[in-house]
Order: sequence, then structure tokens, then C-alpha cells
Amino acid sequence: MQFLYQIVWTNVLALIFFTSSYYKFDMKRHMGTNSLYPIFTDKQPELNSPRNCKLEKLFLIARHGTRYPEDDDIDKFDVLEKVFHDVPGRKKHKWENKFTLSQDALLYFRGQKEHYLLGKRSFKKYQKFWKKVIPYDPYIIEFRSTKTSRTGMSGNSYSVGLFDGHGILGRGDTQPIYIYTTSLSKDYELAIHRSCPLWKDTVNDNNKILGKQVSQFTSTNLTEITNRISKKYKVKNLQPIHADYIYKACAFDIIFFNEHNSWCKLLRKKDILTLEYFNDMKNYYRFSYGNDLNKRLACKLITKLVNSVEKYMNGTSPVKAELFFTHSETLSFLYTILGLYKDSKPLIANVTLDEVSDRKYKSSEICPFAANAYFEIYNCANCASNENLFEKKEKSILVQIIINEVPVIIPGCDEKYCEWSKFKELMGDNIGCDFKEICKTEKY
Repeated sequence: MQFLYQIVWTNVLALIFFTSSYYKFDMKRHMGTNSLYPIFTDKQPELNSPRNCKLEKLFLIARHGTRYPEDDDIDKFDVLEKVFHDVPGRKKHKWENKFTLSQDALLYFRGQKEHYLLGKRSFKKYQKFWKKVIPYDPYIIEFRSTKTSRTGMSGNSYSVGLFDGHGILGRGDTQPIYIYTTSLSKDYELAIHRSCPLWKDTVNDNNKILGKQVSQFTSTNLTEITNRISKKYKVKNLQPIHADYIYKACAFDIIFFNEHNSWCKLLRKKDILTLEYFNDMKNYYRFSYGNDLNKRLACKLITKLVNSVEKYMNGTSPVKAELFFTHSETLSFLYTILGLYKDSKPLIANVTLDEVSDRKYKSSEICPFAANAYFEIYNCANCASNENLFEKKEKSILVQIIINEVPVIIPGCDEKYCEWSKFKELMGDNIGCDFKEICKTEKY
């Protein structure tokens, strides 16, 4: 029997070795913030709440779904088309710009479906919770988006999945919803990168540290990529930064056309991993731990969460669910204020791929299209009897964060279900922050 077990186990190990040795690199999972959301189904098991606890409130912050390229990327594709105009095989490989400025950042069909399915999965997972708040009441369930079409449509798509069959309109009994928006320049919670003048002036622009890292990385790693492409395909006037343009064109080729033999054909596996890191490095300095200002910028969003939860628990607000639809920048600021995905060393240009292959801050995984963060708020009854009423109430509330539908432990908490009082302690003076004061400049 033992001999048979050894044979079986040897065969299992051989199978593991074989599959790992012949693992097919899936480039669409390495396209940074232009990566597709990995879950595309409505299948979802029901929630198992912690013992003696009841899910009382849901808070969702989600990135919009898959979209068309933005205008600056479309301009870059125009540049590539000109550079490749006289390259042999241009027509065969469709080395051309496939997008127009009229499509700038519009939500793509897949993006609608991503949020529709996310809504369907939400209803299945939290069905006990949702069934208590249906039919839809805008004073009980608040939808909000930034003032852009792609986030508003993402919120609508989510609602169609969430309330599928629970409305009265059309064949599918669709439920219309109200989505609240505010001016981008004054949206301090969801359009942070558009509403903070100091960030615009010192982080997005005039960022000497970022500029140095980008310059160093471009002159070495990107130059190596473009030199190889130029030599192999006889491309003239291909600049190092064009490697990043090709990487982005490749991402949208995959999304829209499932095309791997156009712009993607120019890149090797190592090139894609290099360019993935290049974009992570830029995002690290613009939206995360690479600048101290970034560590505070989601403070209004955290304040909104805390105040909303406490108002509900105190009986002064009826709102049970708040569903926000925003952008990758906001999610990155949120991860940063929570202390998530922080690497032990900063992301810098002078590293090898092996040194950063296991980094935590990887946009392809934490911030693809339709990325999402749920805050599950539980009320639990098992408090010690010798505590005062306030302490009982504080300790009876637990929060769990779900990132892209996977539970994570909040840094500083002992387990995935974190005591509300501990969560507030970790957030410290970010709660109740003066966003305008933090973001003011001499000009504003």
C-alpha cells in the first residue's frame, strides 16, 4: 500500500513539474491598470458571517469597468502608427492606431458586463442582507460615481445585476436607480487626483524623484527593448519611450480584438514584465507610498466611511449600503492610507526583475479594470458583560475588507475581522481631516 502511495505521489509531483515547466505566460494578466478583471461569471457562494455576528452595512468602492483608451493613449498610438508607417509587414501585422478620439475613455461592452456580473455576485453572496433592503430605496441604498460616463455607467450596470428581476420595468423587471455625482474639482472622496491642487503641482507635475527614476529606467531597460525591436523589424526613429506606447497598444489589442499578433508580437515575456514594473514604479510615486502626500489623500473617503457607519449604528442614518464607482487612482490612494500592498523597499529603477518579481504593489493584480474594495460591517453580540455600554458597542462592531473579492488583513489588525475601535485607532487623524488644508497651494 505504501509503495502504491509513493507511485501515486511521484506521478502527482511529475504532473506538477510538467505543468509548471510548460506554464503558458498569460500576458493579459500583466497589463497593469489596463488588465482585465479576472472574474467573469455570476457564480458565487453565499456569505458565511462570523459567529454571533450579523452583516449590518456594506460599503463598496469600485473602479469603473474596462474602457476604451484615453485621449493621451490614442495620441501615443498615432505616434506609433507614424513610426511604423514604412516598416515591412505593417499592414499584415496591423501596426496602426485602431481607435479614435471620439471613443475617449468610454465604457466598453465588457466593462458593462464586468459590473453587471459583480452586482449579480454581490446579490448571491450577500443575499440575506440585500433581501431585507429590497425593493430599492435611494435613502437606504446610495449609489454614487464621479462625474464621468464610465463610472456612472459602471454603477448602473452593477445595479442591473444586483436588482435583476426585482424591478418593474421591461422584460427583465429592471430597477432604475439614482446615482449621486458632484463636480470633479470638488469631489474630495472619489476624484482625489482631480480635486487636490497640491498633488497636481508637486506629485503629478514637477516630481523630481519620479522624473529621475523614469529617466534612469528608460535609458537602460526601455532602450534595450526598442533597440531589439528596431533591429529585428527594421524600425527607424523608434525611441525608448515608445516601448511603453507599444505595451499599452498591446493591452487594448487584447481587450478589444483578442489580438496577440499585432503590437503584442513585438514584445517578449521579459519585455512585458519589464514594462509592467515600469508602470507600477510610476504609479507608486504618483498614487502610493512613493510620496508622503499620497498617504493622506484618501482621508475624506475614510472619514465618510467612519461617519456613515457610526451614524447607522447610532440610529441616526437609515443608509445600509453605499456603492461608489470611481477610478484606479482613488483605489490606489485608498490602499495606501490602509497600509495595504506596501513593499519593504521602495520601487526604484536600479533593480533586476528577479528582485521585484514578488512585489506587493502590482497594479495588474490590485487595480485592474473593475477592481473593487468591499467594507463589510458586522454587529456582533458576544461582548463581555463587565464592559460599559460604549465599550460594548465599539467592540461589538467588526470590519472586514474584501479586495477584488478576496479577504485581506488590515495592517495593524490581528485577523481579517478587525474591531471597529482598532480600525479607527489605525486611521488616527485621517478621520475628520481637513482635505482643503492638506491640498492647498500658494495659488489656491
